[in-house]
Amino acid sequence: MKKSKKVIVALMLATIMAAFSLLPAMQPMAVMATESQQDLEERGFVPVRETLDEDYVTITWNRAERNIHIAVRGVSIVFNPGSNVAYVNDIAVEMQHAVILQGGVSYIYLDDLILVIEAAMDAYYAVLVADLLNLPLTEEARDLVLYDFDFLMTTILENTPWESVINRRFDMDFSEYIAELRDFIYEMHPLTFFYTLEEFEDIFGMPLYEMWFPIRDDDDPRSIAANYLSYFLWSVMAPLEGIGHLFPRELQTYRIQYSALRISYHQGNINRETDPSSAMRHDTFTHPDVRWFYGDVEVDLYAEIESVFPEVPDNVTTEIITPGEVAYIRINSFATSAEYDDLVIAPFLEEVSDFNHLIIDIRGNGGGFMFNFTHNIAGRLIHEPVAFYSHQFFSGGDIAVEAMNALIASTQYWIDNVENNDVYQWYTIEVMPAQQFIDERVKAYFNTYDLEHLDYVLVERDWIFPTDDGITFDGKVWLLIDAYSASASSHAALMLMDTGLATVVGSNTSGVMATHHIYLPLPNTGLLFRIDLGYVTDAYGNSLEVYGIAPNVRNFFGMDALETVLELIANPYAAEEHREEIDLFDIFDLGFDVDFTGHPLIGTWAWDNDDAFIYEFRPDGTVTRGFDGTRAELYWYTFGNNLLIDVGFMIEHWTFTIEDGVLTIVSAQVPGLTWSYIWR
Repeated sequence: MKKSKKVIVALMLATIMAAFSLLPAMQPMAVMATESQQDLEERGFVPVRETLDEDYVTITWNRAERNIHIAVRGVSIVFNPGSNVAYVNDIAVEMQHAVILQGGVSYIYLDDLILVIEAAMDAYYAVLVADLLNLPLTEEARDLVLYDFDFLMTTILENTPWESVINRRFDMDFSEYIAELRDFIYEMHPLTFFYTLEEFEDIFGMPLYEMWFPIRDDDDPRSIAANYLSYFLWSVMAPLEGIGHLFPRELQTYRIQYSALRISYHQGNINRETDPSSAMRHDTFTHPDVRWFYGDVEVDLYAEIESVFPEVPDNVTTEIITPGEVAYIRINSFATSAEYDDLVIAPFLEEVSDFNHLIIDIRGNGGGFMFNFTHNIAGRLIHEPVAFYSHQFFSGGDIAVEAMNALIASTQYWIDNVENNDVYQWYTIEVMPAQQFIDERVKAYFNTYDLEHLDYVLVERDWIFPTDDGITFDGKVWLLIDAYSASASSHAALMLMDTGLATVVGSNTSGVMATHHIYLPLPNTGLLFRIDLGYVTDAYGNSLEVYGIAPNVRNFFGMDALETVLELIANPYAAEEHREEIDLFDIFDLGFDVDFTGHPLIGTWAWDNDDAFIYEFRPDGTVTRGFDGTRAELYWYTFGNNLLIDVGFMIEHWTFTIEDGVLTIVSAQVPGLTWSYIWR
């Protein structure tokens, strides 16, 4: 059986077994059971109805036909008392024993029930596959897909640093991965989308084509290629979105950006001579091929740009945890209307402006537009402008250099023409060769291997200005982050940390930063693919693309970020008391130059005897983890009963115990997360 089918069958088994619970069949019958019922149980028979979870199934007794009809997950099962033949979607399944009707209760032999369940699984698989969205390729469409795919991958390899970052983050050769993907397309494998269109709408609240990509039903090779490539890149590049935003531009965000660019250009806010960077973006989003792929977008050219951003109720939630003392605000996304969100943020911050503590929670916030954060939050934490520096490295590829030069020209115009710029110098940009920067600025933690892909560095000094509504919070500020704080959220964490405006608490951010980037239109399909060009480091040269933003304070053992902050507020000495538990702020080479020979973890641990999921710990500090075919090579370290695992975008912290050949690990970062493994 192919691996992909094994995965689907495993998923089906879980679904079917959720409906067909065998646990009741293993329990003793009721004390009041008759002798004949007890005899049936002893012979291995179980009541049909008691083996079924009626939350998942419909059970009908047909008096006329004298049979039991069971409907579960689109599968029909019919049992006839007195017969040893069951029907699964009209397919006859011959059983060892006939179904017995005793005292108004139907009994089935347990092994026969399992046989019927296996047949039901096959039937469910057939229903599932028939209902999925399948995207086949024709030879003509394949050639179009391959051309666009090669164009995209060549651009990434020649103009970005992501090859080495991907190699380190995922322990895979990116070029080999690209070759495998290309073979998949070349061999014209049908692409099966996991959800049906109806399921997608149920789960995400809107049709697939309204959220992600348009769906075309005609047989035109270009339409087939566009459908196939959009879903293909969405599927295979999803794990890499956390590196350089390597991801297709989905339909919703395209419409927002297209509308904003059209309005800005029409109203004269984009000047081709003074702002070539914005002009390049406008030309990309309005290119006829791109418009063909994403379809028409109605734009009111005289509207305010803010009107194109979505108003999302409950995107911002607030709470007064302790009256007069601790206030809390959570922001789920920055990809929303800043003006709409501020209808909640501004009055709340004005209400709590004299509190001692403000907790800002951006855990799980995947990013969006930095203006939402600088205007609504950061600008209300200061009374005077505050400078913020960032360091972004660029490749010497033709597209990267063109985009970098356009950026420099656009920003230089504003530097030279902004009113009072001689006083504030509100924005400066310095460009120099990457190697010279490393040599002169002594970036001790910079990974020199990456210089193979980097040629220039932009050192930018930006300013945060106070919001002009007079609302200011002067108390202690805490920012909560986690591994799902990405893009603009990561940038927000770096900004508040470097400027000292907040104490950042939680776990490392995702590793993807809000940087200078391009949108690459693919020649045949018109699909836009975002590619970050800037490789961001902190002031010491640590790669924020590989490890993310490390917080000032990591989650205390057994606590999440909010609980950790509340502990710190209640006890000023809490950080010192918890310091011995874990201190990973400067651990970036976890697992290197260690020797764990004789350590009790050394060896292979598995979920079960089939090695479905394993940990293979080695004495050199490396560990293999995962399912067969998808196992990753990571690094591990221990102190006491603490186990640390470097997964690239964050460092996992577990505690472990070993008893009677069973390894139990408990997460110190996610309350309640526990796993057990068997010694192999």
